[in-house]
Amino acid sequence: MGLAGYAFTNSVDAAERLGRSMECGIMSINHFGGPAADMPFGGVKQSGMGREGGHESLDAYTTTKMVSLKTARV
Repeated sequence: MGLAGYAFTNSVDAAERLGRSMECGIMSINHFGGPAADMPFGGVKQSGMGREGGHESLDAYTTTKMVSLKTARV
């Protein structure tokens, strides 16, 4: 669990299992590298400082609000 995880394998099945099971914000398989600028990344749980990149990064600056309006009949 943490900010990033790295693994090297020749097995596509093992790579898929690792990608699903690792609890990290960035998972690189068969290379060391960061995400592209438009890809969301960040730590999980108490690791890191939230999400950066992609539309997910806007979640820290927005609040979801439900507004219900019943209009009067004229």
